[in-house]
Amino acid sequence: MDIKHYKKADLKNELDSNLFWESDNMPITKHRALSFINNPRADNNDIVLIVAFELNIIVGYIGIVPDIIYLNDNEYKIGVLSTWWVNPTCLKLGIGKKLLFYALSCYDEKLYLSRHTKVAHSIYEKTNLFHLIKNYSGIIINKRFCFNDYYSRSILKKITPTRLKKNITNIINKNLIKKQKHWIYKNKNIINNIRFEYVDKFDLHAEEFIQQHNKNELFRRNFQVLNWIIDYPWVLETPLNDGFYDRYYFSSVARNFNFINILIYDLNNKLVGILLLKQRDSHLTIPYIYYEDDYIITITKLLVLHIFQLDIMTIGTFNDELINQLKSLKAPLFIIKSKNNNKPLISNQFKSFDLSNYTLQDGDGDLVFT
Repeated sequence: MDIKHYKKADLKNELDSNLFWESDNMPITKHRALSFINNPRADNNDIVLIVAFELNIIVGYIGIVPDIIYLNDNEYKIGVLSTWWVNPTCLKLGIGKKLLFYALSCYDEKLYLSRHTKVAHSIYEKTNLFHLIKNYSGIIINKRFCFNDYYSRSILKKITPTRLKKNITNIINKNLIKKQKHWIYKNKNIINNIRFEYVDKFDLHAEEFIQQHNKNELFRRNFQVLNWIIDYPWVLETPLNDGFYDRYYFSSVARNFNFINILIYDLNNKLVGILLLKQRDSHLTIPYIYYEDDYIITITKLLVLHIFQLDIMTIGTFNDELINQLKSLKAPLFIIKSKNNNKPLISNQFKSFDLSNYTLQDGDGDLVFT
């Protein structure tokens, strides 16, 4: 078995090569490669892809996003592990472990791991090279009532006949829609108390506001990074799955995928909040939010108005302050505790720091991309 790594500069050449694109198991998509190439926090010599070959056939790979974290106002270059795949027929050959240790060596054992499967989490723990930053409990908000979701941990889910579930759901949702229309009418006056603007990019004015509000964040995104995320998505909006869909194990296309970027001003045209929302099919997330404390209630109401207007069914967040505000508004939505906690891991190189005191936004690591 041969293991080969590709630097940021190497990917530019691979875009014109057929090595990856003709493989039955592509290690990266073209649009994700373009994102890696244009990453403003990556240097040309940063390793972004590690591929295992057996007789010139791809049998495993790891994708890495070079990034920077900020601890005590010092910058530390790290690699964010974004993909990790091994051909199922080769699972007992130890390829996955070899790829992981190769990645660790490329980044001086400074890796960050976003949300991951239970199997992957157990592997990371067994290496004794990573530790948990914090266990983030989130919520899922349902725009409509779903019997099975609401009673997911109740015996009622099993014993209630399907037809009765459907009738109950229809009755509740009919009443829910009326309540939501009333909530919109009652709260639409918030639009008169602020001015908000949709933008395709963030500018230096937004950057100044972001810098004022990201000082306690681990990743401290700036306007250049946010614009890179917007300009180079990992998921393309397509009406059908393309010819590469079945040959790439990770997210690459969706029926609906877009970012909604909002600048929020007070009546004196002072910037008081920034929202970067991500809609993927019928699900909405809030990867990045920056705000003046006095405007958090107003901004949360504006978010709820968007929830009611957008063609979505569920909303997810791990942001504690936002969760508290959404609950206190008592808007006609069904808030359910998320079944999947966010358990970010980081290399033990940073174990001397108390990272639980640093803020992680919902989009940090690579979560904003998918």
